Amino acid sequence: MRILSSLTVAAVCLGTAFAAGAVEQRPMLTDEMAIAMADACEAEAIAQGWRPVNIAIFDAGGNLKHFKRMDG
Repeated sequence: MRILSSLTVAAVCLGTAFAAGAVEQRPMLTDEMAIAMADACEAEAIAQGWRPVNIAIFDAGGNLKHFKRMDG
């Protein structure tokens, strides 16, 4: 009985360790990347002759990373 309990505990621990390693890693949006994206959007808006626009950059979780408002 004692051996069965030990094997059960070992199996649970190993299963948890493998499951923890399976967590998906996503690339992170840094502040520098968000600023570069907003600058590129502003350059495109100027090149296309669009009226002043507001530019909002969000990360994958829906959090606002950067906001830029064009004067006009």
